[in-house]
Amino acid sequence: MNAPEDLLRVSKIQEAIKPSDGLYHLPNHFTEVALSQNGGATLRDDSGQIVAECFPIFKNGRKGIVIRTEVTGTNLVYQVRNLFPWAEFVQIFSPAASFKSTNAEQLEVVKIIDGFMVAHPNRVSAQQTAELQRLIWGTTSVYPTDLYDQESPAATKLVAIKQDQVIGFLLGFWGIKDTKLWLESQILGVHPNYRKRGVARILKEQQRLEALEQGIEVIHWTVDPLQCPNAYLNFNSLGAVATAFDPDHYGFTNQLNLVSASRFKMTYLTSPEVLNKLNGIFGEEDPEPTYVLAPDWQVIDAEPQADLYLEVPADWSELQRTSLDEAMIVRKKTDQLFVRLIGCAEKKYVIGRIKEVAGHFFLVAKEYSKLKDKLGENLE
Repeated sequence: MNAPEDLLRVSKIQEAIKPSDGLYHLPNHFTEVALSQNGGATLRDDSGQIVAECFPIFKNGRKGIVIRTEVTGTNLVYQVRNLFPWAEFVQIFSPAASFKSTNAEQLEVVKIIDGFMVAHPNRVSAQQTAELQRLIWGTTSVYPTDLYDQESPAATKLVAIKQDQVIGFLLGFWGIKDTKLWLESQILGVHPNYRKRGVARILKEQQRLEALEQGIEVIHWTVDPLQCPNAYLNFNSLGAVATAFDPDHYGFTNQLNLVSASRFKMTYLTSPEVLNKLNGIFGEEDPEPTYVLAPDWQVIDAEPQADLYLEVPADWSELQRTSLDEAMIVRKKTDQLFVRLIGCAEKKYVIGRIKEVAGHFFLVAKEYSKLKDKLGENLE
């Protein structure tokens, strides 16, 4: 049985979470979209206020649910067990009690590379991730610091630190539906002063290594299809691929998303052998690709199984800032293109590279049929 897809209601569950500083609240786009897509759910009282979030978790080879809440009592656990009959265990995590252990001040350093540390955070560095989120996205709606606690339901809790300051962070969660198990990489941020120095790549690669150690074969996340810097990281550096497309994935705007937040679904394979096969396929240059050019983005006379070179704006963030009306048109037209083309099905395409040609930037798309015999089950 699948976990509930919609927001759930629980009547009169004792006392709702009402923190004075708001630090316990998750961003709305996470609770309304991402959590249910990962196989979890929110629980609400009769007034509609969230009193608990149910996160899928994979621990010691067992699938379970962690209830993030300040509500106590066996009644809540009993109801959650009924909602998630597949769960082998259910446990409660208290945001208020996070980082209360004797080692809350200690960093668990994973590696030191290129002049900075990669670590599992302590209380101080977790607090710094919230500050960095506000700096990058210009929003007060941040992922709470308690999610970086060792006992929290998050699957990935990584920070990059230089001179006692967090310069990058990565947070991810488990995804469990039916027999499928994956890791959902939720949010990655790097301080503007430390970009293009490999910080994001190293954090993502560490996430892949930790997932591989736990037997997780696939990591997913979502990215804006029009952001060239993200494309270079995700496709060319990491070797991830775009396997699906969701227009207007999140119903929000911020200083980096001034128009609708459409997203590629990215697939990152943890097995070095499988990842190398995929990278080999996308490393093969098509001498005669079909170019799909702005401003119309029309696929004209595409040869069967020819690579598609799909043009994207050179600087999507700048276009949004300087010409919002034009950016909205670009988003609409490229949304139509990606809806038509991208997917793991016959006559659909998977994107795995970005390439610059004569000052223009193109996403490189190959037909799914070229990949399915070797990698189909891993990508879907």
